[in-house]
Amino acid sequence: MSASKSFQPIRLILLSLILVSLNAVNLLKEELFPDPLIVPAGNLFLGLWMVIEALLRSKQQSPAAPASTEALPEPLPELRPPAPKVERDVESRRELAHFLGLLQEKGRLVDFVMEDISQQPDARIGQVARVVHQGCHEVFTKHFSLQKVRSESEGSRVELQPEDLEKVRLAGSVQDAEQLSGTLLHAGWETTEVTLPELSPLSADPKSYLVAPAEVEIKP
Repeated sequence: MSASKSFQPIRLILLSLILVSLNAVNLLKEELFPDPLIVPAGNLFLGLWMVIEALLRSKQQSPAAPASTEALPEPLPELRPPAPKVERDVESRRELAHFLGLLQEKGRLVDFVMEDISQQPDARIGQVARVVHQGCHEVFTKHFSLQKVRSESEGSRVELQPEDLEKVRLAGSVQDAEQLSGTLLHAGWETTEVTLPELSPLSADPKSYLVAPAEVEIKP
């Protein structure tokens, strides 16, 4: 995942906790997930949300810094400078809602995430996860050209250069930014092409964005 993207702190913390907890439980107590599709489905949803955040962030422009004749102090050295905070405009919010609508239409992703599955048997969750995976995969391959950030195999030893830090999130003990090596935990994803879908009609409520319309069957 790209380290140059600046997510809202609370959302990033929640996503990270959910992702770590899901995989930690899967590793420590595999018997809780007898169906092998449950954990990939959870990872798919969390990765999807981060991709949407990155897509919206890429459409925003950083505000220009005001000109000043005074000398500015040297910034403290850090591995990656934080990205400036910018407000999302109405069009970006509509695009996010519309993209969620595509995932709902093809993979019933919103239904799956919003449903209380605590009482559902694992076998049933696995069946639904397969449908969600197939539908979301269709949307991804249609609107995104995705490729791995790192070509090495996950679990292998990698050597990083300073220019690599733009697309790498570091974990563990980081002491010297000039000489970095470690184990590749995740190869990461990046888009080489994005084809945005057409927007749905604008709602009369400026704070409401249609994700999926209600469906009514008319009978004679």
